[in-house]
Amino acid sequence: MNTAQLLTDTLSLLPELILFAFGLLILVWDICFSKESKSQLVIIGLIGIVAATIFSFDQPGAGRYIFTQQLSIDYFTLFFRLLFLASSALVFLMSVNYLRVQGIERGEYYALVLFATAGLMIMSAGVSFLSIYLGLELTAICCYILCGFLARDNRSGEAALKYFVLGVFASAIMMYGISFIYGATGSTYLHEIGKTLANTADYPLLLTVGMVLLMVGLCFKIAAVPFHMWAPDVYEGAPTPVSAFMSVGPKVAAFAVLLRIFMVALFPLKEQWSFLFAIIAVLTVTLGNIMALRQESVKRMLAYSGITHVGYALIGVVACATSPSIGATSVLLYFMLYFMANMGAFGVLILLCSKGNVGETYEDLKGLGKASPLAAMLMTIFMLSLVGIPPTGGFVGKLWVFAAAVKADIIWLAIVGVVNAIISSYYYLRVLVVMYMHEAAAEIEPINSPALMVALSIMALATLYMGICPNVFFDLAQKSLAAIL
Repeated sequence: MNTAQLLTDTLSLLPELILFAFGLLILVWDICFSKESKSQLVIIGLIGIVAATIFSFDQPGAGRYIFTQQLSIDYFTLFFRLLFLASSALVFLMSVNYLRVQGIERGEYYALVLFATAGLMIMSAGVSFLSIYLGLELTAICCYILCGFLARDNRSGEAALKYFVLGVFASAIMMYGISFIYGATGSTYLHEIGKTLANTADYPLLLTVGMVLLMVGLCFKIAAVPFHMWAPDVYEGAPTPVSAFMSVGPKVAAFAVLLRIFMVALFPLKEQWSFLFAIIAVLTVTLGNIMALRQESVKRMLAYSGITHVGYALIGVVACATSPSIGATSVLLYFMLYFMANMGAFGVLILLCSKGNVGETYEDLKGLGKASPLAAMLMTIFMLSLVGIPPTGGFVGKLWVFAAAVKADIIWLAIVGVVNAIISSYYYLRVLVVMYMHEAAAEIEPINSPALMVALSIMALATLYMGICPNVFFDLAQKSLAAIL
């Protein structure tokens, strides 16, 4: 690689490099200048996110490979870059007062969020198993630390330890599967693996074993049943803004990786992986719903409902085997519409958080409709979207996933999804009943956080806009898939 090529490739990776640079700047600034107030750290981080967003649109040679074909700069990468940058910006706004109330306002938190976001962006751009694994582990290490950031809370330490142990185990399984695939095909590049398999009539057993192990590792990252055990405990114990970030960022990035791998490299094995994903999808939506029905902690309910939403997205993945364009579009559209509502629900819980952990149970939400009508209205929008009631974005997301299943002639899987969507309305609408139809046992005092209210308002308006004008987002999802279809 000559100097000119190295410079061009480095400029293509500028958004990720900006996040690393601003993360380091936050660490230095925190030590040197922010002894009294930490508010400057949030501003520095948001400036870095805005800068990374601007340079994401200004890429030289869109639709090309960089760094010896390890990464791809295309519209698929751009789609997920913008999604991750938006989620990290919202997490920054949601964290300001929460960290202060909990007494954990430190620069390391904001730096780790930026580093994790950079890892997510590398994952979505990866077209080689090596670059994908690098981004995955960078994100995972940051999330392990963020989960244990409430150092004085035993639940937070337990959550971090569980996530670390199980995460390392899943990563090892995933790497083992990658080694099998490399042994069967002689390459770690997704497009080369796809070409090799397209010209192969008889697939070796080694390849099938590698594919299954790879699926196990990815299913852990997206918290699909039966590899979901970590999610409820980790979401409950982690700081609430971290739970919001993890419910969207790592899951969406894992689905980006999943689409690249199974649509580019392993598409010739579509009969095998579509069958396995169909079974996992049914188990995930069903068990996620059943467990969510039993929860009294709203954070645990959102964790299990997040597992259910992974199942819905997997229905779109199954549809990819028969109708690649429609299935993949439905997956991208689903997460684009889902992530605003899910993060918003966690945001309302943050509004009610205090040192006494207020805001984690249904009991804590009683009387919120009277105590804070605006917060209750925002929560209502998010819950209706998660149920899938028009005119919210969640309705459009579910509609496209189920339509993709029908178009792919797997109507039985669409029926399973619809039935579970109806069941899920119980625990989502229960939140509305508690807020508006019950009296508060004690006076509710939402924390005063203008930054959090701005974030919640943005997410609520986006949720409604996505439901009213979905065609804009549908076209964006379709355009971004040109690189992998």
